[in-house]
Amino acid sequence: SPFASPVAARAAHAAARVPGSTFWDLDEVSDAAAAPSTPHNLPTPAQFAAEARRHGIAPDTRVVCYDQLGVFSAPRLWHTLRAFGVEAAVLDGGLPAWAAAGHAVERGEPAVEPAAAPAADFAYSGELQWRLGDVEAWLASDRTVQLVDARPAGRFRGTAPEPRAGCR
Repeated sequence: SPFASPVAARAAHAAARVPGSTFWDLDEVSDAAAAPSTPHNLPTPAQFAAEARRHGIAPDTRVVCYDQLGVFSAPRLWHTLRAFGVEAAVLDGGLPAWAAAGHAVERGEPAVEPAAAPAADFAYSGELQWRLGDVEAWLASDRTVQLVDARPAGRFRGTAPEPRAGCR
């Protein structure tokens, strides 16, 4: 399942990964206090800076995101990086496309030199994430911004269940 545990995702990364890549845990690096009933919130600036440094990412680092399924969680990491001012891209097709093209894969955990960037060096842009209050204000406004729901049709209509236990 794409909603497998972070332990399973970490193990899959260790079993086969793009050479030199690291594993960013979107479940672990999330501001759970901001919206406790929803997963994968943007991290706090301090959480983001600590995790970015651990992966060797500084504000001027260009990052390419990929995942084990093709394009599933990589866009969420792309969004997170962009929200903190880091230039990022998504590898089209993820690890499956990488391997199918005949590129090498590695096993195990890579050695990474942590970056020395202080938290203040990452420029958080709150405009890239709306919270409940932002949507409520939009509903009461002249709606000059287009709001788009990107869930699958069944979840949008309420005819399909939420695939993650405990989420609404």
